[in-house]
Amino acid sequence: MIGIAETTCFVAVLTMQQKLMALKNMGHERTIFTDKWFIFSSLLLVAILVILLVVLRHINDKKTQERDQQRFLELADLRCLARDEIKILVEIAKRSGLKSPTSIFTVPKGFDEGCTAIMQELFANEHDLVERKKIFEKIIEIKYKLGFADSRKSTVNTSSTKWLSSRQIPVGKRVFLCPLNSLDQEDIEATVMHTDEITLVLEISRAVVTSPGDSWRIRYNMGASVWQFNAVVMNNEDNELTFSHTDNVRFVNRRRFLRVKTDYPALIAEFGPMATTERDDDSNREIYPEFIDARVVELSGPSLKIKSNVELDISERILVIFQIDDVTTIQDIGEVRGCDLADEDVYLLVELVGLNESTITRLIKETNTIAIRNGLGDSIKDQDVTMGAV
Repeated sequence: MIGIAETTCFVAVLTMQQKLMALKNMGHERTIFTDKWFIFSSLLLVAILVILLVVLRHINDKKTQERDQQRFLELADLRCLARDEIKILVEIAKRSGLKSPTSIFTVPKGFDEGCTAIMQELFANEHDLVERKKIFEKIIEIKYKLGFADSRKSTVNTSSTKWLSSRQIPVGKRVFLCPLNSLDQEDIEATVMHTDEITLVLEISRAVVTSPGDSWRIRYNMGASVWQFNAVVMNNEDNELTFSHTDNVRFVNRRRFLRVKTDYPALIAEFGPMATTERDDDSNREIYPEFIDARVVELSGPSLKIKSNVELDISERILVIFQIDDVTTIQDIGEVRGCDLADEDVYLLVELVGLNESTITRLIKETNTIAIRNGLGDSIKDQDVTMGAV
């Protein structure tokens, strides 16, 4: 109370000018932190540090870039790339979307995306077809040297998309295509007129409006599967569309077939290093698969329902041999998609995964023939796990 009274008395005896000065200086005690030279020096120091960090970052980025360039040239030299091929690969790497340019040597998807971007730019700049083919030939050569196109097979394993390419579609086959910017439109039917390492030429069923550089989705019914891939238009002339090839092929689903009842005698054997038996004939020791008798009781194109007395796990592979007539024997590797038990019998749902297209077509024809002979009403569309989407 005494302190408050003294303060009140002190304020009361101050003049108006002294009171205003006291209010003005309230809370603004002069310290080193409020000194203008200190503030100026602090801001200058911060500016210098920022500039120093920017310079160091630039120097570091430059060193990283030089190191990446040196590594890029070393990897290109290891793969025996010529100077013009290196220039093309650099442009591909810039358009690949990869963070590091050296990743182009190990990421096939980035390589494909960069190639597509380059070809679209060539189309947009209206380069002639001859020049585009020359550049594309060099791109194909680079792809082989990088190992992205090695061991490409002419036959197709319908259970895997590895090494699939649009180059594997034979001449004369039907495909269905639609522009990527109008996927809601009805697919256009076309026929493969010509194919080589560079181009895929399709004869379309009706005229379309498209320009070089446009992307189209193409579907191809390959045996039991439907292939789908995107391709870029290289030329449009009359009713013929010329596309660039791609190795980025994927399965979108499995085709559906009629399922019919059969009774074919069959032999099956476990497909594995331990599923063998030894025989000694005339002192010659040989190893054979151990086959057991079975019956193919349902047929649905390349999918079978096999009656046997052996229970197998899903995804296990077996050897399958059966006859569909007196002169036709089917032999292939089958993958178990399901296993049902009924009384003392075991029913294996098996998909043949190593057939070529002609054999698959033969099985489809056999399925349809039996369905027509027995009446289509007795057959149903296959809905088993054997034909599930990939």
